[in-house]
Amino acid sequence: MSEITFQQAVCSLEVDSILYIFSDGVYEIPKPDGTVLTFAEFVKVLTRPIPPKHADIDHIVHTMQVLGDSETFADDFSILRVTFA
Repeated sequence: MSEITFQQAVCSLEVDSILYIFSDGVYEIPKPDGTVLTFAEFVKVLTRPIPPKHADIDHIVHTMQVLGDSETFADDFSILRVTFA
């Protein structure tokens, strides 16, 4: 894989910072109108306050199901939450 280049960056994180790692199938959701959810629209989902008593990953999954008007996903749907303590 020597022909592949990667970018590297460093940043400082505060205590309780959250990092989400996810596949493109998490946000490339076909919408009922025939368009596909954009990355920018998905960022809005991630940055909205989470309703009380909802686990954030469950809330994200449910929100994407509602936006796609389907309980299943056409592509892989992998998301991981990492909290820095």
